[in-house]
Amino acid sequence: MKNKTIERNIILETLRRIFFIPSKLPKTVQIEVTNEYNLDCKICPRKFLNIEYKDMDFGLFKKVIDKLEGVQEIILT
Repeated sequence: MKNKTIERNIILETLRRIFFIPSKLPKTVQIEVTNEYNLDCKICPRKFLNIEYKDMDFGLFKKVIDKLEGVQEIILT
């Protein structure tokens, strides 16, 4: 069963590439789990947006992760 699933995924990915059919889901998702850091980058808009510095609540993080079924890579920043 697992081999058939892998074969199916390979065929679908090949067809998407041949006919340039974008996937409905992104392959990679980046989640900012905190905006509290000690770098002072000149291009960072957080100074001008007047955003409160804090960490993402674990409950919210879990809720977001649970909705990302099918995503291949999750990058935490």
